[in-house]
Amino acid sequence: MSESMDFAVPLTRQSVSAPPGLLRSNETRDERLLAIATESTHRFQFAPLCWPAAVDSLVKFLMTFVPGVFLLTQVSATPSLKVQIAVVGALLIAGGMVFFAQSVHDLLGGLTIDAAGITSRRGLLLSKTISWSDLRCWNVNESAAKTTDIPSIQFWTADTKFPQVTIFGGCLTEKDHRLVRQLLQVFDPSKETA
Repeated sequence: MSESMDFAVPLTRQSVSAPPGLLRSNETRDERLLAIATESTHRFQFAPLCWPAAVDSLVKFLMTFVPGVFLLTQVSATPSLKVQIAVVGALLIAGGMVFFAQSVHDLLGGLTIDAAGITSRRGLLLSKTISWSDLRCWNVNESAAKTTDIPSIQFWTADTKFPQVTIFGGCLTEKDHRLVRQLLQVFDPSKETA
């Protein structure tokens, strides 16, 4: 027990200063943090919270797509039901593709904020980029972070009445919502809506 006391570190209320080189001689800590925030690219991925929904969508994809393909292969074996089996098979395949697209959105989707603007990625090929000059207003609703059906982050462009990018609750954590709000306040504080 006495050996562990040799490793104890006294806790004091002394202020901790930045290491040499972090601050330039003519800038404050807030100016340096502002420079770091505006020079960096900040990415927020949906996968850490949305992976259970993505797995669920993949299971639904397999449960609809595979029977649809099977039915389409059986069209020639049932001459009296060709049209019915082809329609049901095509509908199952289409439904499976919708589930697949949803799972890709949940696994690969995210939000990126950088000096160029805001990019919302919705899967493999779908993304929407809004530059800071095109942004009319933005809204971050931190209380909707855990509710999946309510928009928690929205962006409007200058030429539209409705939001161009909407991120629903359940995709990002409350901490991510606070960080997104802080970053948006750094980049463009005048465009925040209530």
